[in-house]
This record gives sequence, C-alpha cells and structure tokens, in this order.
Amino acid sequence: MNRIPVDFVISSLNRGGAENKLVAVANGLDRNRFSARVCLLKKGPLVQKLKVPYEGSIIPSKYSIHGIYRLIKLFRKNNTQIVWVVGNGDAGFFGRIAARIAHVPVVIQSLHATGRPGGKHTIDFWNGVLDKISVFTDQYVAVANAHKQYLVEREGIDSKKMVVIHNGVDTNSFSQGDPDAYLLDAWGIPADVPIVGIVGGFKPEKRHDLFLEAGKVLRKTHPEIHFLIVGDGTMENSVKDEVNKLGMLEAVHFTGGLNDVAPAYRLMRVCVLCSDMEAFPNVVLESMATGIPVISTDVGSVREAIINEQTGLVVPPDDSEALANGISRLLSDKELRKTVITAARQHVVDNFSLRNMIRKREKLFEELLKKKYSG
Repeated sequence: MNRIPVDFVISSLNRGGAENKLVAVANGLDRNRFSARVCLLKKGPLVQKLKVPYEGSIIPSKYSIHGIYRLIKLFRKNNTQIVWVVGNGDAGFFGRIAARIAHVPVVIQSLHATGRPGGKHTIDFWNGVLDKISVFTDQYVAVANAHKQYLVEREGIDSKKMVVIHNGVDTNSFSQGDPDAYLLDAWGIPADVPIVGIVGGFKPEKRHDLFLEAGKVLRKTHPEIHFLIVGDGTMENSVKDEVNKLGMLEAVHFTGGLNDVAPAYRLMRVCVLCSDMEAFPNVVLESMATGIPVISTDVGSVREAIINEQTGLVVPPDDSEALANGISRLLSDKELRKTVITAARQHVVDNFSLRNMIRKREKLFEELLKKKYSG
C-alpha cells in the first residue's frame, strides 16, 4: 500500500502552542498510511523534537518570492498529495500559492488565533485576498467551536469550508507525577513552598503584568508563595523589570524557553492563564492533564475545556483581584482542589487526547482526497 505524502508548512518552529502541536501531529501520523514531512520557512528550537524529515530555512527573508519557487519544487519532487498550512502570515501565503501551482490535490489551512493585539484581525491582508479566492484552500480547520464562530463572523471565512478539530495533548507525557527536585535548585526556588506558574511566550496578549499584579495581591495573605514563569520572547526583559518594580525579585523565578514543559507543570500548585485573547489554549489542557489545577480568564474557547468550578476556574479578563481570589481558592480549598484535579484529568483523557486529535486529522485527509479524486 502506497503511503500518502503529506507536507506541513509553517513559518518556524519557535516555541509555541501551534508549533508544538504541529510537531506532535507530524510525529504521530500513522506511518503505514501517511508519509509526513515538515517545510519550515525558517527553523527554530523545536526542530530537534521532529521524528520526521524536514526542509528548513526555505526563505531568506519574510515574504521573499524565492520561498514560493522552493516550495513548488519540494511539492513536485515529493508528489505531495496534501499540504497542511499552519497559521497565517508568510506560511499561509506561500504555502497555499505554491501548493496550487504544484497541483497538490488537497490544501488545508489551520488557524490558531482570535485576533491580534490592538484589535487587529487574525488574517492579514494578503492571506485575506487568498481566502476570497476559493481555489486556494479546500478546508479550514478551527481548534474549537467558539474559534470557528469567530473565524466565520469576524474574519469572513466560508463556514461551509470550516471544520473543528479540537486541540489535544499527549496524556502520557502530561501526566501526574512527582516534581523533580533538581529543578527547584536549577531555578532558585526554595523547597516546600507553594508555586503558582504561568506558561507562555512573552507577548502582550499573555498579560504577564496581570499575573504579577495578582501575585502582588496574593503575597499579602500568602507570603510564602513563589511564582514560576515559563517561556521566552522579546518582552522578557520588560517583564523582569516589572518584577523588580513590584519588589518581587526573591519570589519570581524564570525558566527561559523549554522544549519540554511537563516537568515545570509538576512543580506547580496552580497554573494560571490570564491572556486577553486565545483560541483554544494548550496550556489549559496540559495543566489539566498533569493534575495541576488551572485558572483562566474567560477568553476564546476556554470554556470548552474548563467547566467552571468542576475542571478549573474561570474569571473575567483584566481583573487582578478576581484572579488572585481564584488562585487563593485553588491553593487553600482542599475539596475544590481534589474535585478539580480528578475531573480535569479525566475530561482531557475523554475529550482532548492527542491520539483522538490525530485520528480526526487522518480521517479528514482521507475524506478530502477521496472527494477530490472521485469528483
């Protein structure tokens, strides 16, 4: 049986939710049925996690026309049957044009955001032009139901071409376990203190400032708490400056970018997501699967994962007092913690496993190819 060649196209494999998901899907496809390859316009640290072939540094600069020519050659040589374009920007633009010129039968685009800071649309101008020309995309994939609604109503995506495949996480990698004591030493955290953490790149929408404001409030009643910030990005220095201004240097610890975040979760008593905007955040699913109670702002499709008061807590956006109060409850209320830890893990296993997500994508591949060749 011939395997179906699938090319995933993404701008880079820097650390992030969509990037980690691509790696997991590419590595996890059924190798008896599919032959996966990743095409990177630029590289990134998550390349080392790939277990499938990849082509890197396809373009010398953003929106360089040479990227289209290189992708066309790669698709033709590989006899690629499916191109899955991850995200918007240069990958969405180059990947879809090159796929059509190379006569790739099926072109899929997955989108992973609900807008950009400042109220900007998720989809930029040039990708919006391609979206208006139906030939460039056979199927769009949203990562949650509310995300699909946003893309249809706000971004103008054709609802008939849109399907939902929820994000999923590897429930074996993200599982309950003892914390690694050596990490406490590595990150300068005292033993036997409660740790509240946040996981995500240093971007404006992640609201590290809100996390620190809530932390400042919490320290008034829980002076023993320490805070763990997991991630990297261009705003890291400004966040560190904010820590200094708040007088919290001794209580806040930075890990830097991590390719494997599961051990960091296991150090936490509570995980916080306090973003202004999200689609269907992997952080929520990862912390739930790891048995770490999670509190999140009520943004994007968060409520499709967090059943408030059952699998976690949901609070209004941009409200440091509400965030601090919710964190305090998850730290102090033993019955609530027990309920959330048990129910959250099971909710992810039942509904948001990586295996389930991959199987849905494989089914979509086969259905679209069958439709293309039978039509």
